[in-house]
Amino acid sequence: MLNIALRKKIIFLFLFFGLLPLAVTFFLTIIQIQKPLRETVNNNLTSLADEVIGSVEKTARAIYADVELLSANPLIRSNEASNEEKLSEIKRIQDFYGIFEDITLIDLKGNVIISTTYKYRGDWKNKQWYQEAKQGKSSISPAHIILGPYKVILSSAAPVKDAGGKIIAVAAGQVNMETIWETVNDIKVGNKGFAFIINKEGRFVAHPEKEKILAPASYPYFNEEIFSENRGIVNYADENKEKMIGGFASFSDPKLTEQLGWKIIIAQPESEAFALVSTFQRQVIIIFLGGFFLLLIISYLLSSKIVIPLKKLIMATKKVAVGELDAKIKIKTGDEIEDLAKSFNQMAKDLKKSRDSLIDMLEDVEEAQGKAEEEKNKTLAIITNFADGLLVFDVENNLSLINAQAVKFLNINSNDIINRPILELSAFPTVEPIVRLVGGEIRKVFRKKVQFTEDLVLEISAVPIMRKEEKLGNLIILHDVTREKMIERIKSEFISIASHQLRTPLSVIKWTLKMCLDGDLGKFTQEQNNFLTKT
Repeated sequence: MLNIALRKKIIFLFLFFGLLPLAVTFFLTIIQIQKPLRETVNNNLTSLADEVIGSVEKTARAIYADVELLSANPLIRSNEASNEEKLSEIKRIQDFYGIFEDITLIDLKGNVIISTTYKYRGDWKNKQWYQEAKQGKSSISPAHIILGPYKVILSSAAPVKDAGGKIIAVAAGQVNMETIWETVNDIKVGNKGFAFIINKEGRFVAHPEKEKILAPASYPYFNEEIFSENRGIVNYADENKEKMIGGFASFSDPKLTEQLGWKIIIAQPESEAFALVSTFQRQVIIIFLGGFFLLLIISYLLSSKIVIPLKKLIMATKKVAVGELDAKIKIKTGDEIEDLAKSFNQMAKDLKKSRDSLIDMLEDVEEAQGKAEEEKNKTLAIITNFADGLLVFDVENNLSLINAQAVKFLNINSNDIINRPILELSAFPTVEPIVRLVGGEIRKVFRKKVQFTEDLVLEISAVPIMRKEEKLGNLIILHDVTREKMIERIKSEFISIASHQLRTPLSVIKWTLKMCLDGDLGKFTQEQNNFLTKT
């Protein structure tokens, strides 16, 4: 029964974690719903862009077509009609179409023949659309500014041919961009969405903020994206760093695409465009958080049955870990956790017995270790303060110890050579004579004097370090015999000099005595001769 009780608890925990698939389902729902919602927003923006560009294209085509119809008017083409008659006809046409602010007839030299209002200012012959019409091709100009008064206009030009098909003039119609702006400015998307037009040079030709007209659209990578395709979606950040999404579309008429190259963009802040997506996400998150808090509540209830006894066991274990072996656990759960607590109490009791036995043993070991450590320290002190230099090599002929006197003799940093094989020590100039003398492996006892420098002569001795029959390593002793060698040399030099210095005066004395005995220096008494003979 006890096992069954714990098993039920474990089964309940596994069932509880069945909430995890629900959480996964929530997240997958967010992902699956978010995608079609975004696609819907994108489609709505591009569809609206298609509608607006269609309306703008219709207006642009009308401008184009009306100027071509004007140029084909028989009265305008006639060489016999007077300018007054042509002006009257042009004004009638202007009133009829109601789109042109000014209609002008220009000769082939760029001079104005007649004009309904003479609002145009500038030199016709330098305008591309005039030159194209003069060559027989109808054309429409980019949006541009005229002064007096300030206006942004479009001009469309078409060739005027006489009855024989000869081009005799150019008809040009001037349209205020307000006509286009009215169409664009009427577009409202949500609370903040709007429409604008970009020309092929990347400049605004229609925008709710009039100060931006003909200013460059300086959004990063904006122009590259919208001019890479005929229609689609563009994401960009506006001047206020607000993230925007826009659907764009192009003219379907190749002629207008070539000459104007306009792109209509229906833009809306992403926060507004995807408000429905955000609302859905919030709702799913609320549901998920509700499930999460429910999970916390259930976990807390379970902890009173399972976690709390385990915490008691953990606390007792920590006490035992720090040496409190008298710690005991009182748990009455009626399952394996209670059995575990009983086993723990027995284990603590056994550990206490074992610890008491170990403490007795450790006291003996610590005493022995103290003595060994004391002896070791004494030995190291002797080696360190030894008057001779000592180099200790292990059984592998690696340098394991060098005392301060040896470091001084060899004039080397101990850290550079410690733990190195003896053959590697030959790379150090001051150690190389020792390596050359003992070889790569120290095999025998020997002693030899080596002149290291003019002021240093060392007697090198090598002896094995043995423990009974086992060789533990080798010891090289460096004994300074510089003073003995110096005394021996001074003694030899003194004897040599003294014998040389005494030899010369003794010879003179000997010769002088001989001359005295031979009578070469006069006669001496018998007593004087006896003294000279003894000398």
